[in-house]
Amino acid sequence: MAKDSNDAGQGKAPRMSKRVLRQAEQVGRQIDEKREAVKEAVEELEAKARRLRELAASLKPAAKRADVDPAFGVTRGGLDALDGVTCELLERLAGGAAGLTKVGRRVTLGERDAEAAVRLLLRGRLRREGERAARAAVGRFRAWR
Repeated sequence: MAKDSNDAGQGKAPRMSKRVLRQAEQVGRQIDEKREAVKEAVEELEAKARRLRELAASLKPAAKRADVDPAFGVTRGGLDALDGVTCELLERLAGGAAGLTKVGRRVTLGERDAEAAVRLLLRGRLRREGERAARAAVGRFRAWR
Protein backbone atom coordinates (compact mmCIF):
# COMPACT_ATOMS: atom_id res chain seq x y z
CA MET A 1 0.00 0.00 0.00
CA ALA A 2 1.25 3.41 -0.91
CA LYS A 3 1.31 6.23 1.59
CA ASP A 4 -1.22 8.98 1.10
CA SER A 5 -0.90 12.58 2.06
CA ASN A 6 -3.85 11.90 4.36
CA ASP A 7 -1.72 9.72 6.62
CA ALA A 8 -0.03 12.77 8.09
CA GLY A 9 -3.38 14.12 9.29
CA GLN A 10 -4.28 10.90 11.13
CA GLY A 11 -2.04 11.31 14.18
CA LYS A 12 1.35 10.80 12.60
CA ALA A 13 3.70 13.74 12.76
CA PRO A 14 5.41 14.71 9.57
CA ARG A 15 9.07 13.82 9.47
CA MET A 16 11.49 16.68 10.05
CA SER A 17 14.96 16.88 8.71
CA LYS A 18 17.92 16.63 11.06
CA ARG A 19 18.88 20.22 10.32
CA VAL A 20 15.46 21.52 11.41
CA LEU A 21 15.62 19.42 14.59
CA ARG A 22 19.08 20.84 15.43
CA GLN A 23 17.84 24.38 14.90
CA ALA A 24 14.82 23.72 17.14
CA GLU A 25 17.09 22.36 19.86
CA GLN A 26 19.35 25.42 19.60
CA VAL A 27 16.36 27.73 19.87
CA GLY A 28 15.11 25.77 22.90
CA ARG A 29 18.54 26.08 24.59
CA GLN A 30 18.64 29.81 23.84
CA ILE A 31 15.17 30.23 25.36
CA ASP A 32 16.27 28.32 28.47
CA GLU A 33 19.38 30.50 28.77
CA LYS A 34 17.27 33.64 28.46
CA ARG A 35 14.89 32.37 31.14
CA GLU A 36 17.78 31.75 33.50
CA ALA A 37 19.18 35.22 32.80
CA VAL A 38 15.78 36.77 33.49
CA LYS A 39 15.47 34.81 36.75
CA GLU A 40 18.89 36.01 37.86
CA ALA A 41 18.03 39.61 36.97
CA VAL A 42 14.75 39.37 38.91
CA GLU A 43 16.59 37.97 41.95
CA GLU A 44 19.13 40.82 41.77
CA LEU A 45 16.36 43.40 41.56
CA GLU A 46 14.52 41.83 44.49
CA ALA A 47 17.74 41.92 46.54
CA LYS A 48 18.27 45.60 45.66
CA ALA A 49 14.65 46.40 46.55
CA ARG A 50 15.09 44.60 49.87
CA ARG A 51 18.24 46.63 50.60
CA LEU A 52 16.46 49.87 49.67
CA ARG A 53 13.53 49.03 51.97
CA GLU A 54 15.97 48.34 54.80
CA LEU A 55 17.75 51.63 54.12
CA ALA A 56 14.45 53.53 54.03
CA ALA A 57 13.42 51.92 57.31
CA SER A 58 16.71 52.97 58.90
CA LEU A 59 16.14 56.57 57.72
CA LYS A 60 12.79 56.73 59.53
CA PRO A 61 13.88 56.94 63.16
CA ALA A 62 10.56 58.38 64.34
CA ALA A 63 8.83 55.03 64.02
CA LYS A 64 11.64 53.02 65.60
CA ARG A 65 13.22 55.04 68.40
CA ALA A 66 11.59 55.86 71.71
CA ASP A 67 13.38 59.20 72.20
CA VAL A 68 11.83 60.71 69.06
CA ASP A 69 8.64 62.72 69.13
CA PRO A 70 6.39 61.06 66.50
CA ALA A 71 4.53 64.30 65.76
CA PHE A 72 7.69 66.09 64.58
CA GLY A 73 10.26 63.37 63.90
CA VAL A 74 12.79 65.23 66.06
CA THR A 75 14.69 63.82 69.02
CA ARG A 76 14.08 65.05 72.53
CA GLY A 77 17.44 66.81 72.54
CA GLY A 78 16.51 68.64 69.35
CA LEU A 79 13.19 69.70 70.85
CA ASP A 80 14.97 70.91 73.99
CA ALA A 81 17.36 72.99 71.89
CA LEU A 82 14.47 74.45 69.89
CA ASP A 83 12.64 75.21 73.12
CA GLY A 84 15.71 77.01 74.47
CA VAL A 85 15.99 79.15 71.33
CA THR A 86 12.28 79.99 71.45
CA CYS A 87 12.43 80.95 75.13
CA GLU A 88 15.50 83.13 74.53
CA LEU A 89 13.77 84.88 71.63
CA LEU A 90 10.62 85.51 73.64
CA GLU A 91 12.64 86.85 76.58
CA ARG A 92 14.43 89.28 74.26
CA LEU A 93 11.13 90.38 72.73
CA ALA A 94 9.57 90.91 76.15
CA GLY A 95 12.62 92.84 77.35
CA GLY A 96 12.57 95.06 74.27
CA ALA A 97 8.86 95.75 74.63
CA ALA A 98 9.31 96.52 78.35
CA GLY A 99 12.11 98.96 77.52
CA LEU A 100 9.86 100.70 74.99
CA THR A 101 7.08 101.11 77.56
CA LYS A 102 9.59 102.68 79.97
CA VAL A 103 10.75 105.11 77.31
CA GLY A 104 7.14 106.04 76.55
CA ARG A 105 6.46 106.42 80.29
CA ARG A 106 3.49 104.09 80.15
CA VAL A 107 2.49 101.24 82.41
CA THR A 108 0.78 98.95 79.90
CA LEU A 109 2.18 97.18 76.88
CA GLY A 110 0.37 98.13 73.68
CA GLU A 111 0.28 96.72 70.17
CA ARG A 112 2.76 99.31 68.94
CA ASP A 113 5.26 98.43 71.67
CA ALA A 114 5.09 94.73 70.84
CA GLU A 115 5.40 95.42 67.10
CA ALA A 116 8.35 97.77 67.64
CA ALA A 117 10.14 95.16 69.76
CA VAL A 118 9.63 92.59 67.01
CA ARG A 119 10.92 95.04 64.38
CA LEU A 120 14.05 95.70 66.42
CA LEU A 121 14.93 92.04 66.97
CA LEU A 122 13.73 90.14 63.89
CA ARG A 123 14.20 90.40 60.14
CA GLY A 124 12.43 89.32 56.97
CA ARG A 125 9.49 86.98 56.94
CA LEU A 126 9.94 86.08 60.58
CA ARG A 127 9.55 89.77 61.40
CA ARG A 128 6.24 90.03 59.53
CA GLU A 129 4.93 86.89 61.20
CA GLY A 130 6.10 88.18 64.58
CA GLU A 131 4.30 91.49 64.09
CA ARG A 132 1.05 89.67 63.29
CA ALA A 133 1.46 87.39 66.30
CA ALA A 134 2.21 90.36 68.58
CA ARG A 135 -0.90 92.20 67.41
CA ALA A 136 -3.00 89.08 67.91
CA ALA A 137 -1.58 88.45 71.39
CA VAL A 138 -2.29 91.99 72.57
CA GLY A 139 -5.78 91.80 71.03
CA ARG A 140 -6.49 88.52 72.84
CA PHE A 141 -5.26 90.03 76.11
CA ARG A 142 -7.52 93.05 75.70
CA ALA A 143 -10.51 90.84 74.86
CA TRP A 144 -9.83 88.70 77.92
CA ARG A 145 -9.73 91.70 80.26
